[in-house]
Amino acid sequence: MNDLQASYCEDYFKDPENNWNKQILVINFIIASSVESYSFTRGATKINITEDTLSKYCEAIIVPELEVEKATAHPILTSQCIKFLIIYRNMIPQDWIIDILKKLGSFLTHESVVIRIYSACAVEKFLSMKNIDTKQLLFTKEAINPLLEDLLKQLNLLLRESDGLNIYALISLFRLVTIAKEDFLPYAKGFSEAIAMFVDKCTKDSATSAYSIYVLFETIGYVISSSYKMSLEHPQSNCENIKSYEEALLPVLNGILTENRTDIIIYVFQIYAAFVLYSSSSELAQSYAQVARSVLEDPSNTDLDMKYLVPAYVKLLSAILYRHTGFFSDYKEHLFGLLDKILTTLNLEDDATSLLACMTEVLPIDSISNELISATKAIFQRMLAYKSKTRMKKIPDSFLKSVFIFMSRFVLSNSCDHLFNL
Repeated sequence: MNDLQASYCEDYFKDPENNWNKQILVINFIIASSVESYSFTRGATKINITEDTLSKYCEAIIVPELEVEKATAHPILTSQCIKFLIIYRNMIPQDWIIDILKKLGSFLTHESVVIRIYSACAVEKFLSMKNIDTKQLLFTKEAINPLLEDLLKQLNLLLRESDGLNIYALISLFRLVTIAKEDFLPYAKGFSEAIAMFVDKCTKDSATSAYSIYVLFETIGYVISSSYKMSLEHPQSNCENIKSYEEALLPVLNGILTENRTDIIIYVFQIYAAFVLYSSSSELAQSYAQVARSVLEDPSNTDLDMKYLVPAYVKLLSAILYRHTGFFSDYKEHLFGLLDKILTTLNLEDDATSLLACMTEVLPIDSISNELISATKAIFQRMLAYKSKTRMKKIPDSFLKSVFIFMSRFVLSNSCDHLFNL
């Protein structure tokens, strides 16, 4: 530390109220002068000061500011200290990290919006840290367990209070769930309302980015599916968790459909599909049935300008096929008509083949033999067209893979003889 930095530090320690901005200058000078290599995933990867010097900076300048009283008095300074920790997270002694994470967790619901955002970002970055040699996460289920309850409590409150700008709040939850695994189950139900409130605010805030929307719904899907998978040994817990998420999220998701938010609808269908698959109810909810009928009966839902929604349609219809096959007793013709349109008009071979595979797994083969022959013939004609009529003379790998998967699923569900008869 040069004389000017030392002087600024001394000024701050003598009169914090009037000189806190000088301490910010010191912090930013250290960052600017010491970091030689930096990556988004690991933070600083090469510095020109020793780890001992870095530790002394942390002890003398950074850690003292991670107190609630100081954060309240000088939130901008504390946020810069958190930024310092984010940047040097892989250089900090590992035996400090638990205590640092405790401090950061306590800031998640701080009155300062700036500190809440920086803290949520820092928590996510620390939970994502990996061993440089083994590439394994530093935080295991056992390591995070002592902090789990407090972190989840703070994140629950933060999600209820946050807006779409603090997407790190939800990503931090995602990281915790992936680490905690079944230890998250006792807390899963309590997050349903918080997540629903967060979704409602995010989707109504015009400042919410497309990336934030993507992360939001991917995290919701992960939380729902992991809650289901981890609680297979606890059926009652599973029923309560899935039902609580469905009850909390369905009004918000239905509102998105009503408002025709075309930028978000694709995610809504994916969540619908998850609820259909994981619900304990033996009856298909009217809201899902109504959406499925609209997809099957209204051709405008699969016009070219709606093509991007087809993968989500297929996920929902596949979920209903698996759980409520009887729903399609009056829609067999519609289903194969949709399949043909997806394949021949929209040119979405992967989605068409996936839907056909699902249909052959759950629908009686004898009742759809003629339609199945026509659909299979169309798929192989499509493959032949790629081989003979395209410049590359090559079937796309994804299409070829989907055909092999279809054939495998068909044989497992029926028999080789049925496949050869096609």
